[in-house]
Amino acid sequence: MVAQWATNHKDEELSKGVSPVDLSGADFEAIEEEKTLWNGLVITDNPAVNMALAVDAKGYGLMQWLTPTSGSRYIIFKPSAPFRTTDFIMAENEPTSNSAAQEVLISDIYDAVEAVSGEERLNTLGLPASLDAGAIWLSNPNGYNGESISRKIARTEEDGRIVYQDTNNTTEDFEVNKTPQIRRNGAKVPAWNTWNK
Repeated sequence: MVAQWATNHKDEELSKGVSPVDLSGADFEAIEEEKTLWNGLVITDNPAVNMALAVDAKGYGLMQWLTPTSGSRYIIFKPSAPFRTTDFIMAENEPTSNSAAQEVLISDIYDAVEAVSGEERLNTLGLPASLDAGAIWLSNPNGYNGESISRKIARTEEDGRIVYQDTNNTTEDFEVNKTPQIRRNGAKVPAWNTWNK
């Protein structure tokens, strides 16, 4: 399981007890070091394995990769060549902003998923159809309501192993879940995750 911050978000100090998830047992997190934010909240580096971060939210004071409720695109890839800062592409209209991007070869991509703000956005998708021919959306993209998305189950093998659906079409392959659930469909904690026992 991957978390931006592998902590108990149900904690009274963080969410006044209204968050539905405890992510303290996550396998990976996007926090690399302890940091105190402008509001005094201390962001801790937890036992989860630290990940290299992709985005720095300017002005927030903390590396970010939050999923906007209005939609976003994600890819899982392994670069065939090392990334170099000299290879970053800058937005033409804002060449001095934090809008730099790194080109990723389609051949390096294992999987992709796209979320949009609503069904009306299916005609303006941002990923090539060869990677993802569809998208998914939540019932209320303008507010936080605890919904999430997950892959549909294609089949269950005789040994109990679950095989998830992957037709490269997010509309067909994913579903919206009304209730948050950690390690969905009976997924087990990896043996190397000794902090979630």
